[in-house]
Amino acid sequence: MANGEAGKQEESEFYGPYAEYSKTLRAWFVSYGIGGPVVLLSSDKAWDSLVKSGCGRYVGLLFISGGIIQILSALLNKHSMWLLYLEEVDAKERKKKNPQATSPTVRKPTYKLAEWYSNQTWVDVLLDIYTLLLFGWATRLAFDVLSNEDGAIVCRPDHGDKICIALSFMATIFVIYLIIKLFIDARAPSTTSAG
Repeated sequence: MANGEAGKQEESEFYGPYAEYSKTLRAWFVSYGIGGPVVLLSSDKAWDSLVKSGCGRYVGLLFISGGIIQILSALLNKHSMWLLYLEEVDAKERKKKNPQATSPTVRKPTYKLAEWYSNQTWVDVLLDIYTLLLFGWATRLAFDVLSNEDGAIVCRPDHGDKICIALSFMATIFVIYLIIKLFIDARAPSTTSAG
């Protein structure tokens, strides 16, 4: 018991700062994803330069893709945590109804998937890094156009731009797939055994 209590205490010491950094990073991403295009759209000269160069569309797509990835990531995390909370509530309810039950119950596939996802830190890290790359690419394109005084830059997406947009699309599809999987599994019939 002492080790379990110490583990919980240790966990809570680190969880608070983690949660704050996580919220701060997501807020920065969302702010930048919205703020970047707003700044570019609010200046007629900047917008005209982007349109004339042909980069406006790509800059917009990159900013929007980064924002969508962060929103979908937040949805996945929110629903995973909600499902894990529901599992705790279900377990408490079963224990109230039958305090003598000793046999383990079979977990719903939804709970298993939510637990699996909540332990996959690589997904969040990957999506955060990818968002950073998308916003960096959008910023670079916009900066290249706006820093060229004679407007000679014509934006023709090179292979890097095409790869970036394709990867953005694939990452978005991956996150959508995970969300759909969570919802489908959430509707699967429960398989619990009575103890």
